Amino acid sequence: MNEILSTIQSPTPQSLLLGKEATLVCHELITDLVTADQPVHIFDCGMRFNVFRIAEFSRLSEYHILHRIFIQRAFTPYQLLDSIADLILRHKEPEVHSKFYFFLNPTKQFFDGDVKQHDREYLLPILARQFLTLKDLGFRFVISESKQFDKPEFRLYLEGVKRSAVHYVLDCTRPLIASNNTFTSLFGTGS
Repeated sequence: MNEILSTIQSPTPQSLLLGKEATLVCHELITDLVTADQPVHIFDCGMRFNVFRIAEFSRLSEYHILHRIFIQRAFTPYQLLDSIADLILRHKEPEVHSKFYFFLNPTKQFFDGDVKQHDREYLLPILARQFLTLKDLGFRFVISESKQFDKPEFRLYLEGVKRSAVHYVLDCTRPLIASNNTFTSLFGTGS
């Protein structure tokens, strides 16, 4: 198993994936994890989860992996922040703590036209602190940001989130190769 998947499966794998291929990387990792019988909880914040991609990656698998994937949509920043706050409150529950969490494009809603800049400036640091709290509580998670925003509040958010990404900050800008549920990276491992 390659270095990135090993890192993701380590006891404290908090990772940040950046770049246009970040969501594709997450789909491959989700497939690998659920094939290995790891329950996965996905917070789909940017309508990026693609069940067909999972089916494609898992077509050689004998497992019924979709039964191990829980998908939760967050349509507003408040829904996402409330859901993460609920995880933090329930962190001692074995069912909550045993899952591997993926946050697909969590900042997308923060930059929708419905969210005012002063609200975004207030809420993004809260999101970054929540990810840091998840890390401190030992949650296993990946944050995927396939779209980056040229805004100062986004850069500040990224700086905050990098403190919760223990192992990797990846620049997922090149394509990947998926074969037989193994993950082969064609890009650098970042920091």
